[in-house]
Amino acid sequence: MEALGLIETRGLLSSIVAADAAVKAANVKLLNAEIIKGGLVTVQLLGDVAAVQAAVEAGENAITSFQTLISVHVIPRMHHETGSLLKKLPQQGTVPAKLEVEIQPSPDVENKPSIDSSPDYPVPSWDQENLEKMTVLQLRQLARANNITLLDKTKNIKYARKSELIQAILAKDNNEKKEK
Repeated sequence: MEALGLIETRGLLSSIVAADAAVKAANVKLLNAEIIKGGLVTVQLLGDVAAVQAAVEAGENAITSFQTLISVHVIPRMHHETGSLLKKLPQQGTVPAKLEVEIQPSPDVENKPSIDSSPDYPVPSWDQENLEKMTVLQLRQLARANNITLLDKTKNIKYARKSELIQAILAKDNNEKKEK
């Protein structure tokens, strides 16, 4: 009979660390890392009772410094109907190839211009309209990549607002056009 081990954490990072420690500590199968709303992640382990208990304990110990542990639990000799609650319970000897976490991009990402096309972050034209479409993060990256300083020299790019970044980028563009 197989046992089910569960490690519930707050955050994906600590769940990955817990899963890694658990599978290294004992002969268990990593079934899934189920991501739940609110940042909760449950790592599911399967194996014999002693191995699962050792794996869960190792996973728990690995993330104590993160202070994100919600709970751990081992279900010894899990009933076959309990397995129907799990998404990826292997069928008769099959083992999942790897832990897969799907990251969904924001729906509005496609509408924003990308500045990651080359190390110099070229922008087709630095006009007000194109710059307004960019996020603050993209504007900061653009400013840093092109050694743009803010008009208010006492302020750091890290703390600049979108309008300040756009003004600084447009000012540098105007200065370069005048020099040519």
